Amino acid sequence: MKIYLTIFLSLLLPVSVLAAELSLLAGVLINVGGINLSVSGTTANIDSITVNTSDFTVTLSGGQTVEITSSDRRLLTVDQLGSLQITSTCTSSNAVTTISNPSDGVQVTPTISPKSTACVMDSGGGGG
Repeated sequence: MKIYLTIFLSLLLPVSVLAAELSLLAGVLINVGGINLSVSGTTANIDSITVNTSDFTVTLSGGQTVEITSSDRRLLTVDQLGSLQITSTCTSSNAVTTISNPSDGVQVTPTISPKSTACVMDSGGGGG
């Protein structure tokens, strides 16, 4: 019983993962404010990730990139720190935000939070 209670209580606390470098090539699912996000990417090596109730942080050294995908089509608000390059796209099936720290960038830890509404695709010129 004690083990189950410890596991349950640990799930209620903010999650922090620290390592010399985390490889997230297969993707990691996190839940932020009731929204599931997949954290991955082809070069998703990060220093750490901390998941809170309504936001999360990712520590990126120079040359590191992380890709966050929302199947609920939620774009993310990302602190613009240092020389971070942030791109967001919205498709009919998901929203993807890519955060890159250039190879000459200093280590940064932006706070990232999902927006409260789904993104709206640009209607373009096609019907559908």
